Amino acid sequence: MRNPLDGIRILDFTWAGAGPYATLVMALYGAEVIKVENHAHPDTNRTRDPSSLEKSWRFNDLNINKMSVTMDLSNPEARELVQGLAQACDVVIQNFRPGVMARLGADYPSLASRNPSIIMVSSSSRGSVGPERDYLGFASIFAALSGLSYVTGYDDGPPVEMRLPMDFASGVAAAMATMVGLQHRFRTGKGQHIDLASAEVPSASIGEMLIDYTMNGRVQPRKGNQDGIMAPCECYPCKGEDMWVSIAVADDAEWKALCGAIGRRDMLKDARFADQLSRFRHRKDLDGAIGAWTVKLTPWQATERLQKAGVAATPVCTAKDVFEDEHLKKRRMYSTVMHPFLGKQAVMNAPFKLTACPDKVRRYAPLMGEHNMHVFHNLLGLPQQRVEDLIERKVLY
Repeated sequence: MRNPLDGIRILDFTWAGAGPYATLVMALYGAEVIKVENHAHPDTNRTRDPSSLEKSWRFNDLNINKMSVTMDLSNPEARELVQGLAQACDVVIQNFRPGVMARLGADYPSLASRNPSIIMVSSSSRGSVGPERDYLGFASIFAALSGLSYVTGYDDGPPVEMRLPMDFASGVAAAMATMVGLQHRFRTGKGQHIDLASAEVPSASIGEMLIDYTMNGRVQPRKGNQDGIMAPCECYPCKGEDMWVSIAVADDAEWKALCGAIGRRDMLKDARFADQLSRFRHRKDLDGAIGAWTVKLTPWQATERLQKAGVAATPVCTAKDVFEDEHLKKRRMYSTVMHPFLGKQAVMNAPFKLTACPDKVRRYAPLMGEHNMHVFHNLLGLPQQRVEDLIERKVLY
C-alpha cells in the first residue's frame, strides 16, 4: 500500500522541536527525509544524554523514519554538496534564525536558481521580515509572543509558560504548509518559498480574544478552567494525591443529570442554580458542592458515573494514564522500535489517521552520519572513494 508522500524527498536542516516535528509528520507518511547534521554543533536533542550523541530518547522520538548526513557547512565543498542535494529534493525545510541559510549560500534564491521547482519552508520565531525578524525563538517564547500565555492561567495568578505543545503546533503548521506548497507545484510545476512565523501559530487558537480586543478594546482576563458561560466547568479534586476530574455542563438537561448522579437533587430547587446564568454567577458555591462529592472518588469512578448519566466528564490524565489508555491503544497512537543504543522504545505515530494510507514507523532515528555513504554515493552518484575522502577530511562531519 502506497503512502501519501511516497516519492517526496525532503532535505531537513531543522533542529530542536518545531522543525524536527514537521519533518517527522511527513516522514511518517512516507516522505524520504534527509537530516543534515554537524558534529561540532549537534541538534540540542542529541545532547540530552551527556555520555553519547546516540542515546537521547528525545532525539529518537522526533526523528524516526529519517536519514542522517553530517556536513561541515563552513566548508565550501560541503556547501556545494548542499546544492547538489537540493537539486535531488522536492522540499528544503529549516528553522534557523533569518539570514543563516543565506550566509550558507543555501537560501531560496540560491537553491531555486538550480532547482526552480524546489519548495523551501523557513520556520522562525517571527518570520523573515519585519522589525522583530531577529527575535530568538523557543516554544515558550512562541506562546508568549502569540498572546496565548497571557490568557492562560488562573484569574488570581500570573500567565502560564507553555513549552513543548507550541513546538508541536508550529511543526504541524509547517507540515501542512508544505502540503499546500506541493499541491501548488503539482498544479503549476512551480516551487515557492514558505515563510512561517511560529509565534503566529498559537494566535490562531485565541481568535475570539483578538477580535474582542480589535473591536471592543477589551483584554480578556485569565479564567483558569472556566468557560465564558457554562457552569459547572472546572477540574475537581478526587481521591488520591493530585488526582482530578474535569466536568462541564452545557444546558439544563445536563444540570439535572449531574444533580442526580451526585445525589444532590436538592440543588434543583436552589434559586442560585435555577438557570444557566444563575449557575454561572454562583459557580464558586456550585464548585464547592461538586468537589465535596468528587473528592470521595477516584477520577475514573467519577467519570464512569457522570458519563453514564449523560454528563461530560473525563479524568485529568497523567502521562502513565495516557500511555496505558485502551482507547489510544486501539487507535494505534504508539509503535515500538529497536534502537541500537536505547533498545526497545515506544514512539508516537502520526497525529491523525488516513484510512487509505496508514502512517508507519519503519525505523529508529538515525545515528550521526549513518547515511553519508548511501546519500552521497547512491543518491548523488559520487564515487565511493571520494565519499570516504570527504569523511576523512571532515567535510562530511
